[in-house]
Amino acid sequence: MKVFKKGKSYIIDYTHEGIRRRESLGQISKRTAEDILAKRRTMIVENRHLDIRRDKKISFSKYAQDYLLWWKSHNADTYTKTLSLVRQLETTFGKRYLYNIDVKKVEDYRTGRLNEVKKPPMLCRTSLDPKVMKRYTGTEWQKKKISKPTVNKEIGKLKAMLNKAVDWGYLSYNRALKVKKYSEKQFQKGRHLSESEIKSLLGGTAGYLHDVIEFDLFIGRRIGEVLQLKWEDVNWETRIIKFFNQKSRVWNNVWISDAVYELLERRKSTKNGQYVFCQANGKQIKSIRKTFGTVLKRLGIMNFRIHDMRHTAISYMVMQGLPNMTIAGIVGHASGEMIERRYGHLSTTHLRDSLQKHCNGLVTIMAQPPKNERTEGIKNSALYRHKKPS
Repeated sequence: MKVFKKGKSYIIDYTHEGIRRRESLGQISKRTAEDILAKRRTMIVENRHLDIRRDKKISFSKYAQDYLLWWKSHNADTYTKTLSLVRQLETTFGKRYLYNIDVKKVEDYRTGRLNEVKKPPMLCRTSLDPKVMKRYTGTEWQKKKISKPTVNKEIGKLKAMLNKAVDWGYLSYNRALKVKKYSEKQFQKGRHLSESEIKSLLGGTAGYLHDVIEFDLFIGRRIGEVLQLKWEDVNWETRIIKFFNQKSRVWNNVWISDAVYELLERRKSTKNGQYVFCQANGKQIKSIRKTFGTVLKRLGIMNFRIHDMRHTAISYMVMQGLPNMTIAGIVGHASGEMIERRYGHLSTTHLRDSLQKHCNGLVTIMAQPPKNERTEGIKNSALYRHKKPS
């Protein structure tokens, strides 16, 4: 139980019936907030009902409309993904009142989703193409089940929505707060390209796709941050690029190396819009996923995603001996610990070669004849003199 100030309002934080609760008390004095917290403590000890505020009778679908409007105004760049998650949640929780969504119902939903088969994409224009739809009608696709990472995203969004409902006064507390995520260790596919694969990838691409890949290998930023980079974010005098960190929602400054400077100069000569990486007509590139996947398939590079470009850049930074904090500053991570824990994918070959280099160096040292006079004297002493067997 504690009292703390957030902005101009005091917040009391306490636990009741295993549920952590927070109440915003508005602009009152700290002494008054402490008195209210003491009253809550007394009521809990006396096992009295804490009728702090009542839950509003609102269905999930009705609430989702308000939530989506709010999300679109605050996070427009991720609205489409959020809309997809919310629509999926509505299929199960749409008619339920928010206060009826508890741990048991969410866990039942989670278990049921893992037994469902993936549905083909039907909302895109390409779904009308018979060649495209052929991919989603075969027996291989029909056997694919919903993965744990997908279910985790849906549960994470549901819990976030219920937390926001508490903030807005629709709920007294989030009854699904204790639902845990599935482990995703077996789904972490992150890998980095080998040197030959990098040469093959850059040699097999051209135009803006080649420049995006090369730039991402140099900088290691998230692909969304690269595609949203504008010329106004590039300071040629100070050689600094400003990146808007999509995760922490802050601006990061990254120094422009000589190689990156040459790449930007090349892009500047064909400048045709406000974005550094744009189409021939100057329009922003929304995604390179489809083109990137086609190139990988043609080049025979398997099990590699766009985000693995970031893994590749960071892994080579680690292998070249850059400090973790320096790498974190370049790629936009909050701390060097994250680099150590998640992105130190040093290949077996690199570790083997490093150890071999170390051992070869010691062998060279050991093979050199001693030059120290004291050592020479010892070797000429009686301890080292012996007769050869006849």
